[in-house]
Amino acid sequence: MQTSRWEIFKGQIRRSVIQKSTTEWSVVGVCLLLAASVWLIAALSKTYSYNISLPVRFDVDKEAFVSSGPIPKRVKLKVTGIGWSLVKHQLGVSKSQLVIKPEFMYRDGTAIVTSKHIYESASQQLPDLLVAYALADSVSVQFYPILKINLPLAVSTNSIQVAEDKAVTSLVLVHPTKIEVRGLAEDLKALPAVYSLELAGKNYDTDVEEVVGLDIKPYPKLKFAQAEALVSFKVGKLVGWQRSIKVENQTGLALARDSVTVFCQMDERLISVIRSDSFRVVASGVKGQPWATIRLKHQPSNVINPIIINPSIALMP
Repeated sequence: MQTSRWEIFKGQIRRSVIQKSTTEWSVVGVCLLLAASVWLIAALSKTYSYNISLPVRFDVDKEAFVSSGPIPKRVKLKVTGIGWSLVKHQLGVSKSQLVIKPEFMYRDGTAIVTSKHIYESASQQLPDLLVAYALADSVSVQFYPILKINLPLAVSTNSIQVAEDKAVTSLVLVHPTKIEVRGLAEDLKALPAVYSLELAGKNYDTDVEEVVGLDIKPYPKLKFAQAEALVSFKVGKLVGWQRSIKVENQTGLALARDSVTVFCQMDERLISVIRSDSFRVVASGVKGQPWATIRLKHQPSNVINPIIINPSIALMP
């Protein structure tokens, strides 16, 4: 019975000691926490110089410029500021993002970003920090202007092969006559002055309307507005045509005769629709000379190789 009372007494003593120790440790912990908070507040209130890394965005029209290489996503700055400002920028609490705008970069058509441009932008956009400089190795990028040209298209006459008894009896039309090509100036120099379209057909004996593709594989860095064009022309049998054409007198003097003979070749299908007034012949002279020179000013588009007989006319005395 005495043993049991002794055990109860020891247990009561032990619980009392444990409760007292727990209370003391709690007080110690609270004191340490308060001390750390006071120290942290004091530390963050001081001024420091530190290297920070911030995200960056280059405000450049991607349709008008292309970068010389990978565009940096972050830049490093040497800054001075109070501790809290440094921490919030470094940890992203302030969600700071530098925006490098075009007015800081453009020069002679090429946009150049240097540490100086980063410094100027950061100084304006980080009012709570004193920016000393941008670390030169943190950014190196150039933006080159994308130029645009209109490339003329033409059909290679060597690629037009018609049947033995036929000929091309009209102008060879291309639609569109030009295509837009975009790229860097250096790459655009590789293009020819006029792009020659090659027809794939052989021995054409009827009118042609064919879509011809452009071979753009040699120009992988260029962007073509389209890679094909429509080529059309008439194919038929040529026949001779000869008429007397009235001359438009622009000399101010009388002519020895008022008409000349014009000879040409045309598609036999046009014989019934071509009239003499489809042509226009003009006579002009030089003061003091006894003759006038005549020129063909207008002819139907389907006429091939016109020949004007009697290239000059005597003036009346």
